[in-house]
Formats: sequence, structure tokens, C-alpha cells
Amino acid sequence: MKKTLFFILLFFVIGKVNAIELTYSEWSEEYPEGINPILIESEDRYLWYKEEIYDEEYLIKEDIGDKQYDEKDYKYFESEYLREKPDEYSERIIEKVYRDIEYTENDINGVYIQKVENIEIYRVVINDINGNLIADSLTNIDENVIIKFNQKYNINDLIIKIYYKAHLRRFKILTVNLLSYDDAYIYFSNCSIVGEVDTSLNLSGTDFTPDLIQRFLFYKYKDKLYKTYRINKTITNEYYTSYEDYTKDVESLKTFYRYITNDYILVGPTGEIVTDESYCNKRLCRIIYVGKEEPIEEEPIEEVIENPVTGDNIYIYFILVIISITLIILSIIVVRKKHLVLSN
Repeated sequence: MKKTLFFILLFFVIGKVNAIELTYSEWSEEYPEGINPILIESEDRYLWYKEEIYDEEYLIKEDIGDKQYDEKDYKYFESEYLREKPDEYSERIIEKVYRDIEYTENDINGVYIQKVENIEIYRVVINDINGNLIADSLTNIDENVIIKFNQKYNINDLIIKIYYKAHLRRFKILTVNLLSYDDAYIYFSNCSIVGEVDTSLNLSGTDFTPDLIQRFLFYKYKDKLYKTYRINKTITNEYYTSYEDYTKDVESLKTFYRYITNDYILVGPTGEIVTDESYCNKRLCRIIYVGKEEPIEEEPIEEVIENPVTGDNIYIYFILVIISITLIILSIIVVRKKHLVLSN
């Protein structure tokens, strides 16, 4: 009876109400069992992420480690000429070349004396020509003597005094080398020593022979460097259909469901749910009961509202007017009959 009254009421007000408000359940990952499929809506959602690149630099493959890199994004690096042989790597190209370096008399930066058997050097004192001390070195008599200056000097500004002991029956040559800033032997003095002596050698610029043009083996290498980087990945905690400035994680797809909770719905000719009743002005619509509060022992009641093709609500109003006039006429007839009865 309640359903019948609802249909009659809706039939008479359909011409005045244009919108039907639908209510919905909460979205859920669980498919709503026992719900009419026409009431169920689904929505595909995803996790979304944003990647920020940092720590960008170009490296050889051996130095990439755990960083990301792009095989197609690379550049080449060429070194300067080097005196020391560089390390070898899988993609490193090493070139060897001999080059001459020419030094000057102003490039003196140290002293080197190679150890000679039975000659014990126990002190080396170096002054400039003005008597200023440059170095005063106590030496280990069992090792070569290496003294480095803290600046470059002219060969003619140096006075070198070498204290030594010799235990020789035959003479031997003690070679004193003057070093350049890059440790090349650019001057040398060969000193003849013989006998059992404890004495010193005094050397100045004129005692040295120059060797100012030196040929060295140089190395130059070429590396292939790849662009490397690290990625800071931020990912959403919730699932969304879209997320501004973020990228969809297509493998995280989840489908969410909700359903209409109204007791009655209005559907169109092909079964589509109608939310605007004006849609039915020129189409055949049906009211369907979908509530659960009452048990249904037979097929759900479906009320068909057949609207004229023209869709004009005037026909409904016309019918109502006729019914109203009929009721008025019947009321008048009944009143007159009662009056006649009372008159007689």
C-alpha cells in the first residue's frame, strides 16, 4: 500500500519537480554484494608519484656506483698532459707522447744527492750568496739526501756545503743534483772523492753543469662520462583518479565501488538512471522500487509513466481539471437529491 501511494503521489507531482536527489554509500574497495547492479558505480583509482632528480654529475662507468645514469647522455673529457701514468678503465683511452721541457737557471727548487757506498753524508747546509740560511739538514747516512726549498732560486745564488766521511781506497763519484720545481735534474756536479777523510764539499753555481732541456714521457687520457643522478620519489598514501603534477602508477590500480541508497529511482527507456525528470517529458520513464526495508515476495513493482511524445504536461493538468469538474458535478447532484428528499 505504501508503495502504491508513493507512485500516485509521484505521478501527480512529476510535472512540478525537476530534480531527483540521489544518495550514495561510502566508496569501498569491496564489491557491494546483494545490491542491484544498476545502483552500483565503480571508479578506477591509482597511487600517484612525483620524481625529483638531484645530485647530477658526469662520471665514468666505474664511478657510477648505485646512481641512475643515461647511456645516451654522455660527454667526453680530455686531460692535460701528465707525467704520471693514469689509471686504466674500461672506456678510458690513454695516449703516450714524449715532450721536451726547457728549464731556466731560475728554476732551482731543491737538492738531491744519491747515496754512494762508503761515503757517509751527515749534514748539508745551503745559504744564499748573502749568507742567509736556506736549509740546514742533518741527514740519515744510510739514505739518499733530498732537500726541497720553499721557493725557487737562481743557480748563482746558492752556496752548498756538504759534510761527509769517506772510507775509500779508490775514488768514487758523488753526484749532486739540483732539482726543478717538478723534480727534474736540471743541474749536476760530479765530485771525485777518495781516501779516509772527514771533511766537506763547498759548491757554488759555477761547479754545476746545466741540463736544462729534459725529455719526458707524458700521458694524456680521454674519458667517456655519463650523466648520473639520484631520484627522490614521493608517492601518495591514498588512491586517486587524478593528482595534479603527479604521475600515475599504472600497476597500483584499484577499483572502488559505491551504490545508490534511495528506495526509489527513476530510469529512462534504456534502463539509465534519471536525475532530472524533465528528461522524461519526451521519453518513456519508469519508477523502480529498490529499497530493502520490506521483504519482496514477487517481482519488484514497476510503475510506468508514459508521457506523450510531445512531452507537454498540459495533458496531465487537463485530466486533473476533468476529474475536478466531474467531482463537482457529482457533488451538486448528490446535494440536489438530498434537498428533494427533504422537501417531500
